[in-house]
Amino acid sequence: MQTIFYPPAQAEALLRPLLIRDRAETHLMLLGLQAALDGGGGNVLLAAVVEDSGAVPLIAVHNPRYSLQLYAAAPRFNDAAEECLAQALLRAGRQFDRVAGRPELARRFCERLRVLSGRRFRRDMRMVLYTLDGPPARTRLCPPGQLRPASEADLPLLAYWAADFPLACGTGSYDLTAGTAAAKQMIERGQAVVWATAEGPVSMAASQSRLEDCAFVNHVYTPPFLRRHGYAGACVAALARQLQAEGCATVALYADKTNPHSNSVYHRVGFVPLCESENWAENL
Repeated sequence: MQTIFYPPAQAEALLRPLLIRDRAETHLMLLGLQAALDGGGGNVLLAAVVEDSGAVPLIAVHNPRYSLQLYAAAPRFNDAAEECLAQALLRAGRQFDRVAGRPELARRFCERLRVLSGRRFRRDMRMVLYTLDGPPARTRLCPPGQLRPASEADLPLLAYWAADFPLACGTGSYDLTAGTAAAKQMIERGQAVVWATAEGPVSMAASQSRLEDCAFVNHVYTPPFLRRHGYAGACVAALARQLQAEGCATVALYADKTNPHSNSVYHRVGFVPLCESENWAENL
């Protein structure tokens, strides 16, 4: 058994077929692979543990912008594979301070890093991956308004919403400079949409990545004083219908497992939980 660090072209040929089977779960890994192939991914790590038989029980992708992403390509936990990967990453001096994957895999791998190197990680985010493979459900609450693409005229408002998004999700702090840049980019790329009433936008969402016939929705946000009116659900449902009309068989999104309101919104729209994921951060 050995850990192999692949160049992008080889990873495309050998690892992509394994990752694409669970394209919703592995979308960040596939995006990292695509960034490496395009030459704009910087120092993207593409690695897999390969058994003597040629079987691949464990895959790791690390784009420095994100966590070290782990994917168990085999259905059972593999102590030897986890040990092999951890040792190889430590020997290579790979720098990462976050680990993400299915809950037990992420926990086990962080514990292995602690034993091997003394580095300690703590769980700081619990997520549920939802998918929608059919038409969105018709909810009882149908708020006024309609979906439309976000325009440059919406930037002053969406900048504040995007700035508050990390704080609302518990993933960061309020940052107007970063929020303005994020909103501007989503608008320019045609990724952002808003649910708008006669008074103006009341909720936003975006679709920033697609993998074959699977589209991801993110940046779902409604300002606090407008919540619990059904705007987010209406926005996500309408965006899902639009993506499906464009040929996306599956629409996926993540929700904070500890936020019952957002989870209930997605349930009502018709999303079903596919799996859970955890992010572990190093105690620095």
